[in-house]
Amino acid sequence: MNHLNCFVIEAIAKQLQIRAKNSVVLDCFSNSPDEIIFILDTGSLKCLFFQAEIYFSFDDTDSSKSRLFKPQFTEIIESRILKIQAHHFERSFQMDFDTGLTLVFKCHGRKSNILLFDQSDFSEMFRKNLENDSLIKLDSFHDRAPEFLENGFDFTIDNLKTTCPFLPKEIYEHLNQNFTMSQLQEKINEFQNIYAFDYDLAGELSPVNNRTTLFEDISKFSRQSIKSKRYLGLTSELNEDLLKKINEKKLFIESNKTALKNISEKRSDEELGNIILANLHLIPEASKKVQVLDIYNNQNIEIKLDDKLSAVDNASKYFKKAKGVPHTLRLLTQKIEQAEGVLKELEIKYGLLAQSKEWKDLKPLIKVISKNENVAELPYRKFNEQGFEILVGKNAESNEKILNYYSDKDDVWLHAKDVSGSHVLIRCAKNKKLPEAVLSRAASLAAYYSKNRNQSLATVTYTLRKYVRKIKGAEKGKVSLSQEETLLVKPGLN
Repeated sequence: MNHLNCFVIEAIAKQLQIRAKNSVVLDCFSNSPDEIIFILDTGSLKCLFFQAEIYFSFDDTDSSKSRLFKPQFTEIIESRILKIQAHHFERSFQMDFDTGLTLVFKCHGRKSNILLFDQSDFSEMFRKNLENDSLIKLDSFHDRAPEFLENGFDFTIDNLKTTCPFLPKEIYEHLNQNFTMSQLQEKINEFQNIYAFDYDLAGELSPVNNRTTLFEDISKFSRQSIKSKRYLGLTSELNEDLLKKINEKKLFIESNKTALKNISEKRSDEELGNIILANLHLIPEASKKVQVLDIYNNQNIEIKLDDKLSAVDNASKYFKKAKGVPHTLRLLTQKIEQAEGVLKELEIKYGLLAQSKEWKDLKPLIKVISKNENVAELPYRKFNEQGFEILVGKNAESNEKILNYYSDKDDVWLHAKDVSGSHVLIRCAKNKKLPEAVLSRAASLAAYYSKNRNQSLATVTYTLRKYVRKIKGAEKGKVSLSQEETLLVKPGLN
C-alpha cells in the first residue's frame, strides 16, 4: 500500500501515542526548506517533504542543527504532549499539547503539510505556499466518515472502490463481489492493528504481523524511497541532458562537414584569379561578370567581377580570398575532430547511464549536467517541416555564416520585408518541388524572428539563394536581392 494510506498513518499515530505521550518538546527546527525536526525528551521525529510528499523518520541520527537552521513552531517548545490520535479513515493525525495547541500532520500526497491550531483556530503552517490550508478548520478532520458506514450502502466491490478510494487494494483480496459489512469490518480491523511493514522497490508497503518494528521499518522505507526517487529523477535528467548534447554535437559535426565540403568542392579562387590574368585583353572595364576561356580545362567559364575594380584588381581580390581558404579548412577540420572526440565521450557516458543501477553509479556522470559546460553551438536555429530543413539565423554574424557556409544556390532564402531580422533558409535539392506549407512555415519563422514579431500579419520576402548578394562594404548580414517575391503571413513558431 502507499505510504500515505490512511491505515499507515493510523499505525504511525498509534505507535507515536505509545512512545511520545507525556513527552516534552525540547526543540523544533529545520535545516532545509523541505524538512522539519521535532526533538522530544523521548526521541526525535523528522518529517521530510520530498517531491511535496511527506516522509517520516524516527530517532534519526542526523537530527542536529546545521549552521543555517531555522526555528519552527516555537509555540510548542517546552509543551507536553497529552495525546496523539489518527483521524478516522483520514490521511492525517494530530498531536495535542497541554497548552491548548494542536499540531496536525496532513498527509495528503503532494499537498502534505503540518498545521498548528490554537484551540480550534488556525495559527501557523510549515509549507506556507499551500495558502488554502490557512482556511482549514480543525473540526473538519473529524467530520469525514466513509460512505460504507451510512445506511443503505450498496456492498459491492465496484461501489466500494468508487466511494472509498482510500482503502488499500489488499482489502479487496478476500472479499467477494457482494459482501457484508461484517466481512468488510473484519478486513479493516486487520489493517487497524499494524505493528510492522515490509516494502518493495516500487515503494509499496506491506503489513507484517510477526514483529513490532514499525518505526524502524518506516524510517528505512523513507530513506530508501527518497534515495530511489532521487536516483530515478537524476537518471531521467542525465538521460535527457546527454541525448540533447549528443544530438547537438552530431548536428554541429554535420554542419561543419557540409561547410568543409562546400569549400573543398568550390572552384579555387586562385585558379579564378589566374584565369582572369590570362584573359585580361578580353575583359571590358566595369564588368560585373565575364565569359572567358578556362585555361585549366579549355572550356568557357563565367566569372563574377566587381565592376568598380579593374581586371587586375579583381584577380588580386580572388588571390586574397584564396589565401584564407587553407586556414578556414584547417579550422573546420579541427572543429570536426574536437567535436567527434567530445561526441565519443558523451556516447560512452550514455552507455554507462544505461547500465547504472544505483546512485553511486551516477557520480561520474553528474558533471554532465553542469550548466557551465562549454558546448559549441550551431550558428543557427534548426526547424523541420515535411522533411525540409529550415535554418534561422541568430544574429548578423550568424546570418552571414548561413549564406556563406550552409547554403546552396537552389535553397530558398527568406527575410521579413523592410525590417531587421533573421535570415531564413529552406534547404532544397535542385528541381525538388517546395510545398506551400513549407514555404508558409519558413515565412512565419522569418516574421517571428524579426521586429514584426508582434504584428498580426507581416510581409516576408523570398527568393532563391542564388539571387541573394552581399552588399560590398555593408554591415554583416546586409544583402541585395533580385527576382524576389513576397508573402503575407502570421508571425509564429508553428
